[in-house]
Amino acid sequence: MVGIALAGETNRSQWLKAGYGSAEVGLVSLEVMLQVYLLELYVSAGLRPALVGLALALAVFWDAVSDPAMGVLSDRTPARGARGKRLGYVLLGAPLMAVAFVCLFSPSADADETALFWQLLSWYLILNTAFTMVAVPYLALINDLAKGSRDRAGFFAWRLIFSGAGLIVGLSIPPLVAYFAGVRLEEGAGALLLENRSESAWWIAGVGLFFSMVAVVTIWRTAGSCVSNTFGKGGRILDGFKSAFASRGFRWVVVAFVFIAMGRAVNGSLALIFYKGTLGFSDGEVALALIGLSVTVMAGTPLWVRYGKRFGKLRLAVFGSLGLTVMTAVAYPLMPPQSVVPVLLVVVFGGLAASSVVLLEALFSDVVQEDGDSSQLSLNGAYYGLWRTATKMARACGLAVSGVFLWAIGFEEGGVEQASSVYRSVAWAFGPGVAVFFGAGTWALWFMRREGIVVEGDSV
Repeated sequence: MVGIALAGETNRSQWLKAGYGSAEVGLVSLEVMLQVYLLELYVSAGLRPALVGLALALAVFWDAVSDPAMGVLSDRTPARGARGKRLGYVLLGAPLMAVAFVCLFSPSADADETALFWQLLSWYLILNTAFTMVAVPYLALINDLAKGSRDRAGFFAWRLIFSGAGLIVGLSIPPLVAYFAGVRLEEGAGALLLENRSESAWWIAGVGLFFSMVAVVTIWRTAGSCVSNTFGKGGRILDGFKSAFASRGFRWVVVAFVFIAMGRAVNGSLALIFYKGTLGFSDGEVALALIGLSVTVMAGTPLWVRYGKRFGKLRLAVFGSLGLTVMTAVAYPLMPPQSVVPVLLVVVFGGLAASSVVLLEALFSDVVQEDGDSSQLSLNGAYYGLWRTATKMARACGLAVSGVFLWAIGFEEGGVEQASSVYRSVAWAFGPGVAVFFGAGTWALWFMRREGIVVEGDSV
């Protein structure tokens, strides 16, 4: 009877971890479409790249307030278990997130530049607010639900698996929508692209809402027997912020992550222009290349997790980030048009190197747990709120940098053919330009290791 009971408990625990991680399918698919398609969409609709960058940069100021505030609010919500502490915010935010996402990706084909700017800015602000209501409490749950560092590793692993699925969903839906509609976007006018992105947004918004609800229902049904933490009120409102900014581990992990995330944002926002313009790929070929990269990242993630236990997460993170920096700086400017084999090599080796970013998230999880244990405060929401702020700031700044760069090199909005010099400039920005950000993140990781700033735990 004892064995049966233990087996049942294990099954409930696994269902909880898988259900928790499933929300990543929707969240990551939304993030991918924002990073890869948003800049291209509004430029094609007729908005100057510099104004796209300005709108995204303005949204950063709101994010700097909303994410930490949401984290502290969820920390201070009184509850006896994880079900009542944070899930209500996810339930409120998920429908608003879906609606705002659809509206953001539905610019009118005949709107003037002023209308496009305000549509982008207003709906992006609303979307970020709703995303905050979902993502910050959701991220904080991983430390609430786990019964220890090894249990937390299980939640973390499931989250990473579903993150890879979300990457594939976010990249594949737009070309699939075009395929089933019988449309070749590269041969059509800007109106066809706007229609495709709008219809794709409906599908991805539905995915985001569905998997958010799957996670909520699973946690609600199974979390009661799987929670070991104490759920009272957090400390004073500023306690979480004071603890975070006083923690060297928190500061340096976030600095490294921000640089690398900015590089990824610039990479993602220029990807379509590089692959379709510089290399001459079709929409479908671009999607296949990016999906292949996502699959490689999924395959590489367990390897970094496994060997991070043996050799140390911080040490391997330095090597992974350095490899990504060197490959990015060298490979992209040298690719000739229609270069399938070089792209495949970059997909394999670049994907393996890029998947080392999981070690950064694991290091952050270690810092959250260590600082919470030492202070005896509920810090999960505040820490993950600040983490989300850093994520959004990095993404928005990366998109803003891309927008200003395109304006500076004379990129013409409206989906017209560009001069060959523009495409070559994009190739150099896509390679050495992105590598500058990766290199800065690598330096931060190396400095952390040299100074012994982060004491690694066994959370992965």
